[in-house]
Amino acid sequence: MAKTATTITFDGDTKVADAGASVVFTGTKNVSAVGTAVTSGKTTTGTLVGLQINWTLSNTYPATGNTTIDLNVSSEYFFVYVTNTSTKQITKVYVNHGLQNQTLDNLTLASDGLKYSIGYYKAFSNSNVRLESGTSFWKWESTDLKLPFTLNQSVSLAAL
Repeated sequence: MAKTATTITFDGDTKVADAGASVVFTGTKNVSAVGTAVTSGKTTTGTLVGLQINWTLSNTYPATGNTTIDLNVSSEYFFVYVTNTSTKQITKVYVNHGLQNQTLDNLTLASDGLKYSIGYYKAFSNSNVRLESGTSFWKWESTDLKLPFTLNQSVSLAAL
């Protein structure tokens, strides 16, 4: 299950499913169809945050003509949520900070106590997350994240 809106193109028809929602594609029973799906974290202006997750779809329409395909994110990735209740505005999100697969997202997370959906990132046994605001920072090591390495895994972090 994606944590962000997912664009799905199946059998030539494109639909967008919000996080946790589903869409139905209707076709002729016993006819095979193919497609793709894509999701990622995005800023309010549409800039990619984190990594883009892609699926290649192939399915045969059942007798009802309506098909369902689960879009699970593999255990190689995890999704990050951040709640900022500190007195500072967060401006940088590092995932896997100091590691070969480090990512940096320059974005603004207001100090408003809201839970923000950030994005998908590669999951490693030593993954970590670092949030920065000028010279202040918050950091969660792998022992804090406790990734279970399961489908659709996520972490919810709070900058206090």
